[in-house]
Amino acid sequence: MTLENISTIEKENLKEKAQNKQKKKNKSIKIYRSFLTFVIILCIFQMGRSAFLNISKAIMYQNKISQSKKLKEEAKKEHEILEKSINSNAAYGQIVSIARNNLKMAAKNEVLIIINKTQEDENQEDESMRDKFLKYFLNFMEKESGQ
Repeated sequence: MTLENISTIEKENLKEKAQNKQKKKNKSIKIYRSFLTFVIILCIFQMGRSAFLNISKAIMYQNKISQSKKLKEEAKKEHEILEKSINSNAAYGQIVSIARNNLKMAAKNEVLIIINKTQEDENQEDESMRDKFLKYFLNFMEKESGQ
C-alpha cells in the first residue's frame, strides 16, 4: 500500500469514529432532554393539581364562612327575641329568684357568698324534722283513734 492509501483509510476510520462519537453524544443528549421534558411535565402536573386543590379548599372555606355568618345572624335574632321575652315577662322576678336561690347565680356587681353547714347543723335539722314528723304522726293517730 502506498502512503496515500494509508492516509485515506485512516481518514475514513477517523470520520467513522467521529461520526460514532457524535451519534453517541446525540443519543445521550436526546435521553437527557427526554428526561428533562418528563420532569418538567411532572412539575407542571403537580402545580396544576395543587392549584386545583387550593382553589377547591378556598371555595369550601368560603361556603363555611357564609354558613357561619348565617348561623350567627340567626342566633343574634333568636337572642334578641329571647331577651325581649324575658324583659317583658311578668315572671322576671321569679326567674331571678330561681337563678339566685337554686342555681347560685349572682347579678352584675354582686358577690355571692355561700355558707356551708356543718355536720352538727345537719344532724340538728334531721332531728328537728324527725320530731316534727313524729308529732304530726301522733296527732294524726289521736285524731283517727278519736273518731
